[in-house]
Amino acid sequence: MKSTDYEFNWFIEKNGSGWDTWRELASTWLHQKKYGIDHKKNALDRFLDDYLVPRFIVDPVEFFETGSQDYDQFLSQFDLSEAYRIRQNNEVWSFIDWVITTYYSQPDDEGELVAMFKNPFQKGSNPIKNQETVYNALPYTYIKRLRKILCPVERGHFSNWNWAIEQSDSFISNGRHLRDWF
Repeated sequence: MKSTDYEFNWFIEKNGSGWDTWRELASTWLHQKKYGIDHKKNALDRFLDDYLVPRFIVDPVEFFETGSQDYDQFLSQFDLSEAYRIRQNNEVWSFIDWVITTYYSQPDDEGELVAMFKNPFQKGSNPIKNQETVYNALPYTYIKRLRKILCPVERGHFSNWNWAIEQSDSFISNGRHLRDWF
């Protein structure tokens, strides 16, 4: 079954043994991952079956020699949310980058790996940014001072909030508020 086949044997059964290089690469990369396995597998499923097969790119070298490609544009034909589309794009970008680093790089004179090919895909940036912070919006001492101004009596009652009542635009008639002061 395709959804539980982490070896990508379904890909060979469907398309033939000529695609075994890509199957082996995808399987090896996926087995090295520790989290997000299903998302990575789904991204590779789509890349292998919907991108490579129609273009008949059996050999990874042939894929790298085609030059720059817009995988994100390819993904836009599917009904995916923007965040999920970018995640799938980045998973495939990461996979291709790993293939280049692992199998298509050679050491230079100083022993550092130099890629023989450039990743033809661009890594996308997620439109959803972290909107939370670990820092207080205001310094804590400032918050404590404001709390003391609002309610000078600790564990006090709303009637002790004299400063806040004075700042409001409610009118007092016979000791009663015409409308709520908060």
